[in-house]
Amino acid sequence: MQEYTKVDDLIDELYNIINESKSGSIFGGKGLDKEEAFQILEDIRYNLPRELKEAKKIIDNADKILQDAELEANKIIKMAEEEAQVIVSEHNITRIAKAREEEKRKEMKEYVTEMRDGAINYADRCLLDVEKILQQSLDEIVYITKNMEEKLAQELNRVYKNRQEIKIEDLYNN
Repeated sequence: MQEYTKVDDLIDELYNIINESKSGSIFGGKGLDKEEAFQILEDIRYNLPRELKEAKKIIDNADKILQDAELEANKIIKMAEEEAQVIVSEHNITRIAKAREEEKRKEMKEYVTEMRDGAINYADRCLLDVEKILQQSLDEIVYITKNMEEKLAQELNRVYKNRQEIKIEDLYNN
């Protein structure tokens, strides 16, 4: 969630830069279309939370799968224990029941471990996809911001040169 906050802060900063710029200002010969820029930012913001919500659902589902598997294992273990208690009177039958109980325990532990590992791997793959999307969005925002800074610096240099030329002309005229 910390990365999302950082991306959200960058979007807010870009909003402010665009909002403070004057309509019609020239960036490389092209006017700044604030509405188009704001729409792009809204699209970015709209898509980021969806990916994060999907990742949370995946994690929540992984926990549910693990819980269900553990409940099922506990039910089977409990049933095996109850079955073993019913036939405790005969030694051979008791030994067989305990062996079955241990076998079921082992099978259920393996099943729970397998389900847990599968859920973790699945969640990891999904979160990796979300991480890639967030990194791409952040890279795009940084690129846009860098380009805007370069254009503003160029514009500032032109304004400065124009001022200097005006001062020099004024000196020659006087």
